[in-house]
Amino acid sequence: MPHDRDIAGGINQLEGYLLVQSELRTARVEGEALADRMPWLTGERREELIRLYAEERMALTRRTLRAVTERCHELRAEYTARYRQLRRRVVCAALALVLGGLTLSACPAAHRGPADSRGAAPARVGMMTACAPGACAAPAGHGP
Repeated sequence: MPHDRDIAGGINQLEGYLLVQSELRTARVEGEALADRMPWLTGERREELIRLYAEERMALTRRTLRAVTERCHELRAEYTARYRQLRRRVVCAALALVLGGLTLSACPAAHRGPADSRGAAPARVGMMTACAPGACAAPAGHGP
């Protein structure tokens, strides 16, 4: 059973062949229109002019298609690099937000505790806090 890639490749080849044949037909029609403007040409010279015109037109088409293809590849590379850069920025920003949120949520939680009957929080002996320097109290038992 043929794979989807094989089928897609065959369709692309068929499409390319049909496009080339259409372009060749158009080039020949334009060559005939050019030759019709020169009634003094003999039959053999007329056919040669049409053939040469079609060849030049097809060469131009090939050059144009190559240039467009190269530019598509360049743009794909540029957009891929830009996408990777933006994705890294978004991941870093999301990570910074999560870490910042965790840090902020850990700081108040370190200072809360069950209050005794007088409303005072119990002492925390040897407990370190996760707050920014100077933002939280020093660990219990190590201060002045």
